[in-house]
Amino acid sequence: WSKVAQKAEILEIRLKIGTGIAGHVAKTGEIINIPDAYNDDRFDPSTDKKTGYHTRSILCMPIFEPTTKKRGKPAIIGVLQVLNKIDGIFTDSDEDLLSSISSQVAISIINSRLYSALEKKINEINLLYEIERDMNKAYNLEELLNRLVEEICDALKTEASLINLLDSNNENFIARAAKNFDNIKLKNLTFSL
Repeated sequence: WSKVAQKAEILEIRLKIGTGIAGHVAKTGEIINIPDAYNDDRFDPSTDKKTGYHTRSILCMPIFEPTTKKRGKPAIIGVLQVLNKIDGIFTDSDEDLLSSISSQVAISIINSRLYSALEKKINEINLLYEIERDMNKAYNLEELLNRLVEEICDALKTEASLINLLDSNNENFIARAAKNFDNIKLKNLTFSL
């Protein structure tokens, strides 16, 4: 999928792998340089029809996942496509430049993914730290459970949360703390094992 900015409007384009030039590159990993798009059987003019854009020339290449593995072909994580060279057709120099840009884009994508994963882990660790801190601050179980339902809702970005604990006979679960539930109805609500 891609997003295209055209005038003040942003359009989303989705193609199946193997469809159109970008889909073909995503499937094969080939670099494609086409001087006249409408004379190439792989070109899918439906995007031009949707956007009102007229494609003349195309340079398209895969974005490979950066890898340190010695064997095996790196995975294709995207496709970089440029359209309509202003002063003619795309040259070998254009291919070399776009290839260098593609490598930088690949590194940026992987770094972004790693940063997002790291940020998620940091948030999880912070949540566990906050819960431990609240456990040490709470004067009683009720206060602790009420703090926990708040923290859980914030951390998981949910509207409501509920903590049920086993009763003294270990037969039923009883609602002990809740956020955004009717407390009166919860007092009479039990869940059996």
